[in-house]
Amino acid sequence: MVGYAPALSPRRSALVAVIMFVLLLACVAAAGWLVWARTTVPDDRGREILAEIRERGLGALLPDEPTVRWYIGRTKNGEAFGWIREVIEPAEDGFRGKTDRRLHNGYIETEWSLNAAAERGAYLSRLRTRDGAQDVKIVLEGGRVAITRDLLRGSEAGRGEAPGMYLPEGTSDIAGYLAARGERPAGFYMIADEVPVAGGEPYFTRVTMHPLGEGRLLVEYAVLGRESRTEYRYDDTGAVETFTYPKSGDTYTRVDDPRKVAAEFPGDDAMFAFPETRQMRRPGRRVIRIPLER
Repeated sequence: MVGYAPALSPRRSALVAVIMFVLLLACVAAAGWLVWARTTVPDDRGREILAEIRERGLGALLPDEPTVRWYIGRTKNGEAFGWIREVIEPAEDGFRGKTDRRLHNGYIETEWSLNAAAERGAYLSRLRTRDGAQDVKIVLEGGRVAITRDLLRGSEAGRGEAPGMYLPEGTSDIAGYLAARGERPAGFYMIADEVPVAGGEPYFTRVTMHPLGEGRLLVEYAVLGRESRTEYRYDDTGAVETFTYPKSGDTYTRVDDPRKVAAEFPGDDAMFAFPETRQMRRPGRRVIRIPLER
């Protein structure tokens, strides 16, 4: 037998309506708090970190002599698939860095330069894979960012104001280390090389860094509708020891001798110069220099 609900009196109906309205307000407030917690709170911590970087200067946060770091990339099954060579060194009025990286299907090299306060600088990346090629140049000057993307199908260019929480190229590891030492998530904006320039303006990607304790950090961002997560572990000096992509399981681990990298990739031996690894250049490639804009 199918039951039925007795009709409510007008007084009880009004009481139920009030209760439902209060519950609706509570849900809206909760949703608003979640939005605030995911944006405002990380933004506050992001501003604190950027202010610390600019107040202390890169000289207090980066090595005071040329430093070379090597990493080997392995799949979750332990198979070596790539490597990274990273150089950071003092420059005339700040710092500069260069990274060479072997990927699953190609190579990418990047160079950056920044003044001591990380308020002026330039960045250049060159990507070569079996699927194509891409060159990206970014210049930060006077609070504005200019970007140029050169692709096989043509060029794209944009210019615009940098957001208040814009993290200049060359500072992501510094910000990550400072965020990992804290207790609150930190929010920033960065430019992803692979995002097209639309409407003549740069696209700034939202990045959130979550401290995990013991020098570990989870970085989350979305590029072209694809969410990305990377977990980092820093040593006491602020250098990255490992970083892992949880989705694929690929992990890069720092090694203390470039010969270990050469042993894993004998076909790349022409890319390694010993013992002065800082002078390594791939045969036939032009050396990229990025002077700071005056």
